[in-house]
Amino acid sequence: MSRSGNCSSASTPCHVEWRPSRWAPACLLVLGLAAAAGVLTSDLPRLPAWLLASTASFRGAWLAASHRRLPTHRLRWPATGPVMLDDQPIDAPRLHWRGPWLFLHWHYGRALRTLVWWPDTLDARTRRELRLRAGGHDLSRLPPSVAT
Repeated sequence: MSRSGNCSSASTPCHVEWRPSRWAPACLLVLGLAAAAGVLTSDLPRLPAWLLASTASFRGAWLAASHRRLPTHRLRWPATGPVMLDDQPIDAPRLHWRGPWLFLHWHYGRALRTLVWWPDTLDARTRRELRLRAGGHDLSRLPPSVAT
């Protein structure tokens, strides 16, 4: 399946592929190393600082590796009917934009699940079509986090 969607017509379903970002693992590695550097430059005693710094850097590397292993997902957005993720209907889907990032939140039983499209995984055309489709599908956006 191509990474761009096909939401051209209001009556045809929109198909969008979610895949792990290449930028996210790099960010997780940098955050792990920054946390380690922050701990090492703090006033902690030498042994606990090195233990905590190594834990932070290993955790960042582990999170980056686990993000790379995430499977791809297929989002199907019909003109009418439930939104489908990997051919399964999802409960209470909500789209939420924060700058170039697009978040899809839904309920799976009692748990809240989230998929994040990073700027490198969703082109501007597909992002716009998803925004238009979400507007016509009765999905609510989260309210702004800053008072206006």
